[in-house]
Amino acid sequence: MEELLRKLECHFNWNISAINESKLNLVEKFREKIEELQSLDDLSEMIWPLKLTYAFELLATDRDESVQVVEDVIEEIKEAKDGLTSEYRISYSHIAYSFKAFTLVQTQGHSAKVVDLMKRIKPIAEMTQIERSAILALKAQVLMCYGPIGTYMCVPLLRQAIQLNPEEIEFKLSLVVCMNRKRHYDMSAPYKMTWSDIEEPVSIVEQLLNHPKLSSYQRVTCEYFLATAYSDFLKTMKPFSPEHKECKLQILKSCDWIHDKSNHPQIMAFCADKFFFLENKKGKGLGVIEAALKKFPFNVGVNTKASILYKTTNDLKTAAKHAQIALEGGGFGAAWLLLRLKTELNEPFDDDEYFKKLLIFFPKTYTTQIHFQACLYYMQSKYDAVKTAIHMDMILTEDPSYDSLKSCFSHYTRSIVKPLEMAYAQIVEELKTTDHSREDVSILRKTKDKIEEFADVDSFDLTPQTASSSKRRDKPVRGKTTAPMARGAAHRAPIRDFGKDRKAPVDGPSASTTKSPMPSASKTREVAYKSEKGQIFPRRNEGTQGAPINSTNGHNHREAESNSSSTFLTKGDLNTSRGTNSKEWLLRSSGFRQYPNKEASE
Repeated sequence: MEELLRKLECHFNWNISAINESKLNLVEKFREKIEELQSLDDLSEMIWPLKLTYAFELLATDRDESVQVVEDVIEEIKEAKDGLTSEYRISYSHIAYSFKAFTLVQTQGHSAKVVDLMKRIKPIAEMTQIERSAILALKAQVLMCYGPIGTYMCVPLLRQAIQLNPEEIEFKLSLVVCMNRKRHYDMSAPYKMTWSDIEEPVSIVEQLLNHPKLSSYQRVTCEYFLATAYSDFLKTMKPFSPEHKECKLQILKSCDWIHDKSNHPQIMAFCADKFFFLENKKGKGLGVIEAALKKFPFNVGVNTKASILYKTTNDLKTAAKHAQIALEGGGFGAAWLLLRLKTELNEPFDDDEYFKKLLIFFPKTYTTQIHFQACLYYMQSKYDAVKTAIHMDMILTEDPSYDSLKSCFSHYTRSIVKPLEMAYAQIVEELKTTDHSREDVSILRKTKDKIEEFADVDSFDLTPQTASSSKRRDKPVRGKTTAPMARGAAHRAPIRDFGKDRKAPVDGPSASTTKSPMPSASKTREVAYKSEKGQIFPRRNEGTQGAPINSTNGHNHREAESNSSSTFLTKGDLNTSRGTNSKEWLLRSSGFRQYPNKEASE
């Protein structure tokens, strides 16, 4: 029996635990995504692979629900009348029944029920090439849910699937999506993109555009991914060169064709951005983004893009409004966009409280990035060496090897800066002054010593790089310099509009502004993240507003945003932190679409 189980293809034999580096609660995220997909009026969406992956993650905490989900998936595969599930029913049944067999063995051993179930599973060795291709492609789809490592593993799997079944359009689209995601992961590292990085996906898409069986929906998908590939490559070209002009024209040509043929928020936001910045037709770009806002008023990607476009037109209040909506919807990058907008608008707000709420609102994997952004803000916008030191100390405690400490792009100075070196110089300069409390001096010295522990400060340029404390926009008040989330400080006034009308956690301490001590970050975060109704700032349900993220076509606003200014912290977004953003890749989960026999309508 053990030998037979080892030959089965399903999650239990795909070594998922070895590639899952995420610290996020995958059960909650998969459940959230399934609910969103089920609310969509899109019968072509194949949701069951995500359900099966959800059942796999759920098994450790709720076996009964996991078993029920598997039974539902099996019924869904049995009853499918068209699309990929119907076409590859034998292959997909192999995966679902294999999954069930493993769960039964765990509880019943080698019972007669398990033996009977094994008889229904067609062995891989007896499958046709077409049937094996579907196994490989489905495995790739599942692994794409597990971050960069899973995505990198998908490319060879999809190549094999296409080699076995060269006529399946959806497998080729899956490969394009996978390479698109892989390219964006590579772009978030110190990596110079070349034509070879987009040559293959461009070639695949151009061939598909000439395919006689390509549906209208698939054609829009192809044009979109052609445009995104050229958009990525455009960043490597010399501006105003002939090649740059040709690449730009190709992007705009695709956007002209697709922007009014798709109701997907990702595509509309992407095209709005290109019309606005590449074609320099601000009115056209704003028109597309406003149309998207009417259809998807709470979509994170659309609101983030709208905020960026309105900020460029100097309509800062409208830009701040949309950044606020994006932040409340869970957009990480929108937090820093909103912070910069509030700074430019000179709106009074409690920045300490702002960062505290972000630490509560976002999962623990974001802690270092939040402290890093706070460090840049206090160092370059507020010129507050003490608060800079507080957050730098937090970063060095959490992750002393955080790559962006060496160098990053700062939107405050619009230049490349060296945060660790700059913070050290500012702290050294600040320690020369005498107007600090004993507590402030202790904080400055502690952080100075910690920087010296982790860095070769002899190589630092200690020329004063920031304004002196006398030039601060607002000098720190004694008692406000203690590290956020590290003490039982009283809440301050709420940030204007941030999280208004939000419910406090059901089972935990309230995040509303009170005079009671703030609970620990880990406990509050756990309570906030545990239940949708109990989140500090619950993410808005966009299920009825956008197409699924779980799609081969990759029509996922979070993925689109990585092409320009992302909702999350990626290269090209805010400070170009190069750390892998686990939340971003999780929400980019891709899958297959099962098209009915009838061509998809526009």
